[in-house]
Amino acid sequence: VTDIHVSKFLEPERVSAFESFCAESLAIIQPALVLVTAKQKTLPNFQILKCLNFFSRKYSGWQKEGSFHYIHQTPFGNYSFICVDATLTPGPKRPYNFFGIIRKDQMQKLSELAVESLRSNQSVWFGHYPTSTIVSSSPGIRQVMSSSVAYMCGHLHTLGGMAPVLHSQHQQGTLELELGDWMKNRRYRIFAFDHDLFSFIDLQYDEWPAILITNPKSALYSNPAVEPLKRIQHSTHIRVLVFSLDPINSVKVFIDGQELGEAEHSSGPLYVLEWSPETYINGLHEIKVQVKVKVSVTRSRPPGCFTLASFSVHVLSKNNVFFYSIVLLTLFTAIVFFNIPLTAYLCWCLLCRCKGHGFFSHLRHTRKIVCVPVHFFMFLLLVWQIYSCFFLLLTYGSLATFLSPMKLWLVVLTLILGRKVWVFNSPELRSYVVELKNCQST
Repeated sequence: VTDIHVSKFLEPERVSAFESFCAESLAIIQPALVLVTAKQKTLPNFQILKCLNFFSRKYSGWQKEGSFHYIHQTPFGNYSFICVDATLTPGPKRPYNFFGIIRKDQMQKLSELAVESLRSNQSVWFGHYPTSTIVSSSPGIRQVMSSSVAYMCGHLHTLGGMAPVLHSQHQQGTLELELGDWMKNRRYRIFAFDHDLFSFIDLQYDEWPAILITNPKSALYSNPAVEPLKRIQHSTHIRVLVFSLDPINSVKVFIDGQELGEAEHSSGPLYVLEWSPETYINGLHEIKVQVKVKVSVTRSRPPGCFTLASFSVHVLSKNNVFFYSIVLLTLFTAIVFFNIPLTAYLCWCLLCRCKGHGFFSHLRHTRKIVCVPVHFFMFLLLVWQIYSCFFLLLTYGSLATFLSPMKLWLVVLTLILGRKVWVFNSPELRSYVVELKNCQST
């Protein structure tokens, strides 16, 4: 699960749904491991990592900051789970926390954890930030995690619904699987290892039954570099995990549109059906599982996850200069899109004053097609600047807003200058007006 965004003030059903998910859904799935990734906002001890009352230190399962390595031990082998902590220190809020940073010492630690994980059957890396939004030192985060079968993350929230599936595969073979957010979309993921073959499915909360085909696994999400894919050819059964709130009537398997048979219940959520893999050794084939439960609900699912187009967003430049230049970029955009138009507007107003006009007289004597769009455009810029102050207030608080020269101070200065340019009447302006009129008359 990722991007829960628990809030006391917004969408209380978000919390109640998550409580129901933890109490009911997890009780049905009974996972051996639960992974939760998110950025953390902890009031009132924000940024006080060493405080004994720090929420993460007090309530989290790990109770430490930084990357770590967890080894899940089973009778048939060990499986490594490595957390990638790319959060910023100190931790700014949006928009600066859109990118994560892994320092050189953190990269060295992750390299050591990667070496440790080589003794496990398989390794899965997880973190909040996609690798495309992580700034890391050489050799790069993707190279360090190249021995893992998959990297699971969140953070992008399906890009506002424009990209419901954000999956990619690194050059080294590692699958990068971003999960949609819980905050708006109520997404969660079930993943499993079947004879060291990694399978997963992304689901909507309260969507039952949940069906995960573990053998044969999806060809789209295969990692030949670390997965023993030959085991599929030598397998004797199709294996499916089915989770349901209601008793299950039947689990039918179809390959290439033809019914192969009805799977038998083995144990727990596992259903199996004998098959002959040599029949399907050539080409790609479509497998579908249809589940019927006692409340007359029928659900089918193809292997893997969504059958939608997927893509990955890549950042071309990945060095520390790239991240810190974001601050300069913010300053640059403020100058280009507000300060420069404001200066041009004030110069135009002064020109109207020099021609002997006041605010109301220039509206009567200046062409409406010129003056109205100019004032309206400046009004829109001012509204946008005020909105950015409100956004800053919600994000960083009243003190940061009050001490922001490029936001609140600029709004106040704009109002003062806008009034001043139309009402002041200094001797210098009067003499310049007279001189300008003399030039125009001659």
